[in-house]
Amino acid sequence: MIKDFGFIIPQNCQFGMGALKKLPDFLKAAGSDNVMLISDRGLEAIGVVDKVREIIKGANLKYSEYLDVLPNPTTTIVDECAAQYKAAGCTAIIALGGGSPMDVAKAVGVVAKFGGTIGDYEGVGKVPGPIDTLIAVPTTAGTGSEVTVVLLLPGDDAPLVERAQALGLWCQGFLGGFGLTARDTALSAEAMEVLQDLAAIAQVQSALEESEDGENDYMEVMEYLRVAPLLLFAECAKPLAAAPKPSLH
Repeated sequence: MIKDFGFIIPQNCQFGMGALKKLPDFLKAAGSDNVMLISDRGLEAIGVVDKVREIIKGANLKYSEYLDVLPNPTTTIVDECAAQYKAAGCTAIIALGGGSPMDVAKAVGVVAKFGGTIGDYEGVGKVPGPIDTLIAVPTTAGTGSEVTVVLLLPGDDAPLVERAQALGLWCQGFLGGFGLTARDTALSAEAMEVLQDLAAIAQVQSALEESEDGENDYMEVMEYLRVAPLLLFAECAKPLAAAPKPSLH
């Protein structure tokens, strides 16, 4: 059995059973009693967000949340989240999830502290100082975003084909985490249709650009790319609801 441990690199990393319950202690040590949780609807659907909510609210901390992070999030998501962060008067951030929520959290910390847009800080050494306290709670293994200062955010003008492909791969990974595929009968017809749409969108970009109504069609597709993961979460919620919820200590 692996023993609990912690190390500083200089980030303070904590590992072990019950480590999540230390969140209020870390926030209080940082002098923050008003925190924003940044995560996504997928983790909310399987109960992981609720676990963190309970810990924060149980410590009588002021609380706000932004759960509309999408895979490969854009600068628009950062702007929306940063505006909510400042309006709520938050002084700390908890990033729950994989690389996308953590990258959004870093960007929100920068924009909320120093103003402007995250694009103003593109490059190395552009952030003038420390941001508000940020606690990352990784639910995946691989990105390492929780121990780095870098982040990757495609702009809203990123090529449609790249965004469609990225979303398709992410949705595949999301389902794969539960042992599901697009062919499983456990998925509803609506969920399978969403996956098929995502796969097809990447193949129609040139046709959209060449058509007379290309600009309008393009905007409709962009909007679909924004809501498709949310639709997929909603449709997956039914078959996943009966499955045991993962334990996050």
